[in-house]
Amino acid sequence: MPYVGRRPNYISGMAAMTIFLFLIGFLNIKKGSDEIVITQAALTLVWTFTFQLSAGQLGWALPAEMGSTRLRQKTICLARDSYYIVNFAARTLEPYFLNPREWNLKGYTGFVWGGDGFVDPDLGILPVARDEREDLWGDRYALHRKGQCQEVQEL
Repeated sequence: MPYVGRRPNYISGMAAMTIFLFLIGFLNIKKGSDEIVITQAALTLVWTFTFQLSAGQLGWALPAEMGSTRLRQKTICLARDSYYIVNFAARTLEPYFLNPREWNLKGYTGFVWGGDGFVDPDLGILPVARDEREDLWGDRYALHRKGQCQEVQEL
């Protein structure tokens, strides 16, 4: 992570995972082949590997680093509670997606979660740490002590 940066790591990982999910969904269009099922299983493993290398690790690092000292515990609690609420909803829906007696989406579930990854709003609001702001905005800007951004005037 120190060599790539959080934002490029997260955005490239989310893009790759979304592509893998759409591939799983598109492979389900042609049915009846064992090779396709094996390919879908392999793409699921590749998706998991990509998740662990990109977005998965940031879910633990960012909440602990973003909050100030006084707000750190509240930030972590809010992040974990939000995660548990979203995870509860997703894990409640997933059995219905895959159950042959319910919705029976099979591999088309990749379209559902891939669509979620495609329109996921958190790609644009990923918090930026103080030390990354100068790299993100370039050398023209410097940090103000209140967190505002001001242009650097050359002497």
